[in-house]
Amino acid sequence: MCSVILQDLAWLGIVNDLRRASKFSPLTVDQFELAIDRFEKESFAATLDREQDRKTGVSVSTAGADSHCAVCAETGTHSTNLLLVCDACSLTVHQVCSAHFTRIC
Repeated sequence: MCSVILQDLAWLGIVNDLRRASKFSPLTVDQFELAIDRFEKESFAATLDREQDRKTGVSVSTAGADSHCAVCAETGTHSTNLLLVCDACSLTVHQVCSAHFTRIC
């Protein structure tokens, strides 16, 4: 709990009041700390990905709902595994699936 500061505890109190009013169970400090830690790690990883894209000159955008991944052929997407389209070659791949390539195009 040493990484949770007083402002975090105040915010957690407000959120838990809203959760109780909506008939949800309150979050524990440990649950809150885990969620914030995961958010910070995903945010940091996304920042690194954007920086790498700028360095390599590869530009990507998110794919439409009817697109499928060229690697796994799945159409599903998730907030942490988006379906991306390379603007240079139009190849569509999931973020996780694109890890198999050193460069998409």
